Amino acid sequence: MCDEERMTAQNYWDERYRGRKAIRYGVTRQIIEPALYRRLKSLFEKWLPQGKGKKVLEMGCAPGGWLVYFHRLGYDVYGVDYSQAGCELTRETLRNNGVKGVITCEDVFNASFLNKYEGFFDVVYSLGVVEHFADPADIISIHLKLLHTGGFLIVGMPNYGDGTLLRKLEKIAGGEEDLVKTHNVRVMKLPEFRKYLEPFENIQIQMLGYIGPIGLPLKSRYVGFALNYVVGYLTFFLNSEVLSSYIVLIARKR
Repeated sequence: MCDEERMTAQNYWDERYRGRKAIRYGVTRQIIEPALYRRLKSLFEKWLPQGKGKKVLEMGCAPGGWLVYFHRLGYDVYGVDYSQAGCELTRETLRNNGVKGVITCEDVFNASFLNKYEGFFDVVYSLGVVEHFADPADIISIHLKLLHTGGFLIVGMPNYGDGTLLRKLEKIAGGEEDLVKTHNVRVMKLPEFRKYLEPFENIQIQMLGYIGPIGLPLKSRYVGFALNYVVGYLTFFLNSEVLSSYIVLIARKR
């Protein structure tokens, strides 16, 4: 894969994760959980296999909170990220939550990683990765190579497509230019996303769509969290191309 296909460089993620503190996901954290996280969990628990000993891989695993979640479902957890700062943060998150996991700091396109883990996992997922590629087909292909037959693929991304609420709010806030530089906003239109999936005859789509709740890109940490918490649960079951904040694909490898 050519570096030109990546819309974000390694140092972009190192700067994002360097200096961040790992979170402990205790009872309080779960009670005040943002609506989007809870909505995603409800979908995962509906579609994915349960039971101890199953293996899950998160691609682009920093900061590690989702690996804690899957560990609590009984999965053996693995993560891969090519940001050294991101891997260090993920390992700290796992330690803080008493989770044993395998975190690999490597580019998933490297043959060494693919040879070691091809066909190894029951679930391979990424939440906010594929939209950072000019051609998402290559990174989706890597997801599938790492799955065994019958395994589950999850791809999630924010909904910044043309005309969406999130995109309009970013434009008002002055962040649209940077957003478009680092995100493939075309893939956030479902017809376009489906085109990237068409070559993969070995997947059976379980669900693909926009999911609520509404998310507001507010800069104020505490006020923004409180407002999004209320708005999120009021729009929990919203499924709208314009208003929903997220897009999710769940598929099974034939």
